[in-house]
Amino acid sequence: DLPIIIKIGIYEYDAKVLDFDSLENRLYFRCEKKLSSEGYTVKVLIDPSWIIEKIRERIENSKDTYLENQFIPKMINGNIINGKVEYFEKFENEVDLIGSQKDAYEYSLNNKLSIIWGPPGTGKSHTLARIVRALYKSKEKTLITCIANIAVDEIAEKTVKLLEEKKDIIGEGEILRIGYIQNPLLLKTEYLFPDNDETRKLRSRILEIKEKLNELNREEKIKLKEEKQKLNETLKVNISEIIHKSTINFATISKFFVDGDLNGQKYENLIIDEASMVSIPH
Repeated sequence: DLPIIIKIGIYEYDAKVLDFDSLENRLYFRCEKKLSSEGYTVKVLIDPSWIIEKIRERIENSKDTYLENQFIPKMINGNIINGKVEYFEKFENEVDLIGSQKDAYEYSLNNKLSIIWGPPGTGKSHTLARIVRALYKSKEKTLITCIANIAVDEIAEKTVKLLEEKKDIIGEGEILRIGYIQNPLLLKTEYLFPDNDETRKLRSRILEIKEKLNELNREEKIKLKEEKQKLNETLKVNISEIIHKSTINFATISKFFVDGDLNGQKYENLIIDEASMVSIPH
């Protein structure tokens, strides 16, 4: 569903991504116009400024009373007074944090806005996993996000390992990794995926389509890609309620913007890992 522009010669056409086949290095997309590229150079343009439009739409569609009470608009307008939130005593003390790691942990859980900085090897991800666990234990709905799937997988893996090491009981659908997962450990961690009989049936058909694609010609592939896209949309509807009931969500920033199940949630906490790598619109 990522919006793109197909540029053929001097002409530009709006389109949306259906899929990208990394093995064939081939992009599948949907466009309302019939395109012909004969004799012309073809380019795919991705402009992140569409995210600004998404933000504007969401602000315009929100009630003023809702926005007035939110932390981020107050921060943007400079109307913020830094004050401690007195609930840290609820959390179990993390004995494997040392020095500045412990300071960062305590500060993050006691203040509305925190920035943790440090060179490689200083234990930022180690500390962040413990912050996520504390928020999970308090049942506060939290989004953990980053610009790249690999980075999201890394913090999700550290959190999963920590929860298992501490022998925490993880309820079904409470912690979800949403989006494209590459990490082998996470792929084997079943509770990270929203699942029931209906979603399993839909995923089975999607997998069947993926396996058929290599045997078909181009026209047949496009038709199946369209069916796969519709099945994915149905799947999103089925998992929407599971996401709504979850506590911890791991996803990339782009996934957050294109997935209505995610950006329709009301989160109590937002964690942006590697924030300095993120573009301004994101």
